This record gives sequence, structure tokens and C-alpha cells, in this order.
Amino acid sequence: MTRDVNSILIVDDTPDNLRLLFNILSEQGYRVRTLPNGELALRAVEKEMPDLILLDIMMPILDGYAVCEQLKANEQTRSIPVIFMSALSDVFDKVKAFRTGGVDYITKPFQAEEVLARVATHLTLQDTRRQLQAQNEQLQAVNTQLERSIDELEKRNLEMRLLNRMSAFLQRAEYEREAIDLILPFLRELFADHPGGLYLLQPQTSKLQQVATWGKEPPDEEELSSETCMAFAGTRVYLAEDPEDRFQCAHCHQSSAGIIPYLCVQLMTRGGPIGLLHLRNGPDTSEKARDHWQRLAMMVADNLALALSNLGLREELRERALRDPLTGLFNRYYLYDTLEREMSRAERKKDSIGFILLDIDYFKKYNDTYGHHGGDALLKAFGGLLQRAIRRGDIACRFGGEEFLLVLPEASLEETYRRAETLRQQAQEMETHYEGKPLGKITLSAGVATFPEFGRNSDNVIAAADQALYQAKTEGRNRVIRAVREA
Repeated sequence: MTRDVNSILIVDDTPDNLRLLFNILSEQGYRVRTLPNGELALRAVEKEMPDLILLDIMMPILDGYAVCEQLKANEQTRSIPVIFMSALSDVFDKVKAFRTGGVDYITKPFQAEEVLARVATHLTLQDTRRQLQAQNEQLQAVNTQLERSIDELEKRNLEMRLLNRMSAFLQRAEYEREAIDLILPFLRELFADHPGGLYLLQPQTSKLQQVATWGKEPPDEEELSSETCMAFAGTRVYLAEDPEDRFQCAHCHQSSAGIIPYLCVQLMTRGGPIGLLHLRNGPDTSEKARDHWQRLAMMVADNLALALSNLGLREELRERALRDPLTGLFNRYYLYDTLEREMSRAERKKDSIGFILLDIDYFKKYNDTYGHHGGDALLKAFGGLLQRAIRRGDIACRFGGEEFLLVLPEASLEETYRRAETLRQQAQEMETHYEGKPLGKITLSAGVATFPEFGRNSDNVIAAADQALYQAKTEGRNRVIRAVREA
């Protein structure tokens, strides 16, 4: 069950940080404890387990990574969510934090709003897990009461095994589509006699998009409106039992006589609804059977909501770790991680890969004239231009400052040159505004090279493109230069 007041343990060897975090969180009504090192934290957790731990990484004797590893190795404490805090901002440090068992990472100096938002998110997930555990225990109690019917008991036990296995499969999933594909066989078995569909909410349109169906004559509506579904009318769960009832979901109203009883269950998180579980042809033998059907659907919906919510958060964090926050383009970490695979693939297929290294001409002038915010607005707009200009499979990366790198699989040197020249012309036509005022036109200088013509590794090819870019600048800028092989 959800606790009345969530308890938070803060571990940091800097007294100023402890005081600041204590004040921020206490003012929000949390019960807060502070400790200056990892050894004390491990002993304190044994006596009283907090709902969440904020853990500094750089501490003497026992650093945050070691503390987290010991917590996760202990059966009693492994479920406590750990949010790392550190001035270390490299992707390597963040990846290590997640590998040791952390659920989130806050970079110092931190902002109060960010700390509160992340703490609230993970406390919500922790509360939801506890609710799910309580619901599982409740279902076990129901099964115990049905011991007089061996067949019914076996059915309940089978459902529990399927639910537990489904939860385990969901924990293995890395992406939303993978999770849906993994659970579909379980939905078919859990609701073998009840055709149904799973829908996910599109927040921008309030539409429910169909992502999975099962059973004989499943719902064929690929898109539903949440505004006309009774489960979104303030009830979360809607069971329709009477064909004559005028309160019906719009997506079932026309054919409700043939699918009654039907059930709509919101996939609900603390942040709001994220989808819909819809089931048809419910049991009409008894009220008890329908009650069980409804409870089972709610259990499944809670499992799905928790798992998909976690995946969404993980995907968001993964995306942030791989993309430049200003332009939305990939960063160097993603670039080099991907280049190795792309070059291996090209080598097997004997294909070439085009590289375009480009620079915004006289970018310092924009910063000097409009300030760094104006310069950022220009970089953000140019990042959008690159994203629109690339094809599927291309890689656009912010290489550093006002320098960008495009990687074009299966592109020859001439094709790469043409693509760079087109991009140069598009950049000249780009209009960017900051605070309602135009920033003026920009020009680009670019150097192009290809793999494997200019090197057997990415560093050599990028160096060749960089040399061509340097030549473009020395020859007057606003031009594209092909790399030239040394004699």
C-alpha cells in the first residue's frame, strides 16, 4: 500500500548539498534523512529502509557505485530506487550508474525543479509497484477461497503463472514495440475466450491507437477517441452488461448486442492514462465470473501500465544520453558507437559511406551580435534543417560547437558531394528568428570524403573530410570541397 509520507535518504559528503536537498525535499512534505558517507548509509538502511535514496558518486572510502552495488546485492534492499547525483556528466559515468542499478542520474549543480520532478517520478513508480504487489496478494487470497473447485483453482493458478511470466517478460523488454510483441501470446492465453485489443494514447490528439489484437473477431477499429470511451469518463473501468443501456462506448455502440458484456480498462499511471485494454464477449454465467474477469483485466492493465511507463522513462533517458540537447541531433557517443557497425556492414557488402563535415561560416559573428541565446537559436534551427534533409538510415551529428557531421551509408563521393552542395544551398535560404527579429542569412563550408576510399577507419575518413573543410575555408568559405587522396 502507498505510505502516507514517503521517506528519502540523502547520502553526500558535502554538507552544503545535504542542507540544500534537505530543505528542498522537506518543504514538499517528505520525511528526509541525511548521511555524509556510504558506510553509514548501508548501516542506516538495514535499520530503516527508505522509499528512495539520493546517492552522491564521488565520496571517500566507499563511492556511490560501490554503495549501490551492495544495496542491489541485498535481497532486502535491492528494490529501493537509487538516484545518482554527481558533477560527472560524461556518458560513460551515466552508463556505469545505470549498470550498477541506479534508476536515474542528476548532474550537479542541480535545480530544485529537476530534483523534485525526478524524485516524484520514481516515488510514483515505487508506489505503483507496491500496489501491484498488493493486488497480486489479493488475487492469491481469492484463489485460496476457491479451493472447493479444483478446475477453477487450476485456472486461477494458470492465470497467476501467466501474469508472473508476463511481468518477467516485460522486465526484459528494452522498447515499447518489443514489450507489446512479448506480451501478446500471454494476452491470447489469459483472454482466450474474449477477443480484445490494446490501445495506446496519443497525447497530442487524445486518440487511442491500436497496437495489438487477439481472439476470434477482434475489434477492427485501428483508432478510437478517448472522449467517447466510457472508461475515460471518470470511471477508469467500464463494464457494459445490458445491450439496452444507452451509456455505451461509441466504438461498441453500433454492435454492442453481439459483444456484451464488454469491458474497457484504462492503463493508468500516476501521470495520467496512457492507454486502453478492451475486452469483448465477457462471461455471462454469473456475477462472480464477471467480477473475476474484471479483476483479471485490471491486473493485466496495471502490469502493462507500469511496464510501459518504465519503458517510456528509460527510452527518454536513453534518448537524452545519445542526443545533443540543443539541436536534437546525435552526439559523438552515438556517432562512434554506430560508425563501427556501419563500416563493418559496408565492408561486407563492399559499399561506400559518405562523410560530410560542415561548419557554419562566421558563426562567432552571430554570437557577438545576438548573444549566446541568439547563437543557440541559430544552431537549433540548423539542426532542424539537417534532420529534414537526411534520408532514413543517414546519421546527422553535432560534432562540436558549430561543426556538424553527416554520415551517408551507400553514398559514393560524387553523391556525397551533391548532397553537401544541396545542403549548402538550402542553408542559404534558411530564415531564422530570435525574439521576433531575423538573424540574417548563413552560409556553410563543407568537406566530403568516403569510406573506404579515404581510410579504413572512421578517424582517417573524418580527417580527410576535415582537411577538405579547411581548404573550403581558406578558399573563401561558402563552398563544398572533395577530399583528395595523397599521392
